[in-house]
Amino acid sequence: MPRGLLRPLPRRLALAALGLAVASALAACSSGSNGQAVPTTAPAPTTTTPPSTSTTQPGQDAVAFVSVGGNIDAYDTRSPYQRQRVVAAGTAPDGSEPHGQICFTPDGSRRFVVAETRPAAAGAPASAGFGIYQLTGDGVGTFRVARVVGFTSPGAGPAAATLTYGCAFTKDGRLFTTDVGTPSAADSQAGAADGQLIEWFPPFTGAAVAHCVVANGLAVPQGLAAEPDGSIDLASAGAPTAGVWHYGGSLPTRAATCSGAAVPRAGVTATRIVAAGANGLGSPSAVALTPDNKSLVVSSAVDGVIDQFGLDGTFTTTLLTPAPAGALGATPFATGTPLGVAVNADGAVFYADPGLTRVGATVAPGARLGSLRRLAVNGGQPQPPTALNQGLPAPDGLGIFDPSKASGGAGSIT
Repeated sequence: MPRGLLRPLPRRLALAALGLAVASALAACSSGSNGQAVPTTAPAPTTTTPPSTSTTQPGQDAVAFVSVGGNIDAYDTRSPYQRQRVVAAGTAPDGSEPHGQICFTPDGSRRFVVAETRPAAAGAPASAGFGIYQLTGDGVGTFRVARVVGFTSPGAGPAAATLTYGCAFTKDGRLFTTDVGTPSAADSQAGAADGQLIEWFPPFTGAAVAHCVVANGLAVPQGLAAEPDGSIDLASAGAPTAGVWHYGGSLPTRAATCSGAAVPRAGVTATRIVAAGANGLGSPSAVALTPDNKSLVVSSAVDGVIDQFGLDGTFTTTLLTPAPAGALGATPFATGTPLGVAVNADGAVFYADPGLTRVGATVAPGARLGSLRRLAVNGGQPQPPTALNQGLPAPDGLGIFDPSKASGGAGSIT
């Protein structure tokens, strides 16, 4: 069976697919401060983060947005790491709940996209897709978020019951996303090789958005990154496609060039640049581009590892190894189980740790064992990670908001 990672299931499906541990963790996730900034109340971290060398002006530091149990929380990235719940589970009129990777649009409009699950209602089946949200406000404690539009992923229907996770915007506003595929009913950490990489074309003004499938037959595809030239890097956690894939060549640039159902697309190249098992990455789960656009940061949650590679897949360094060393057990690694990853302008790596545990053959998040962590890199040397918050119910993805790149206007992407 392919070895995958945490599935970002809606709470109604968590009990059947991930067991009681996940269900109890997610059942407690709807509490929090909505619209108010509070200092995080996590246990004191075991390490101290050196002062940041950010070039942004005071009050303009990056903010980490984290998907956690159907909610989205915003965190200051400087101590004392104030938190604000900006999207609360169960508040959307159609029941949509966000999860997974968070991606801000490249036009400076303060809009972001995130994967969603939607429950069955009024005769309509449960579905999965993505939502676009508008952010306003001047910082943590003043943010407001409104859902603009949601659209359903083509692979996510009642028969396939697929899940969505990853996102990446190209500079010209095209959106790439991942359908994780069909989870195994017998093993929550396995799934069929029916995941997809999908491309969407602006404008995103309604439920019907022009799109096409770029790649299929992927096993547990999750995190994405877009390079400056518009090529895409994808992390796949399950066999037979486990590894990091680079999609380039003649990727469609408009809907008119994306007609037909033939996959692979003519002229599109797909290269596995990092093989599963390389340098401790048994099940690659997420990928992020460094601020100089020269390297990729790749995580493997079940292995507790984050590595850095060149854009061609050449190994550079290991940024995080599990402590204590060894295989995942009944308690998470002390350094966490990094699922989602993001990198800020300073080169610091932030990761969403769902608090995975392994009991027998089952890998699942423990009840409120998750965390959000920051891993500074000073002089090319990774420092011990610092927790921004702990005791969280299975955070599974994140994104970095850079106020210095935000215009505050409505923008042109949607």
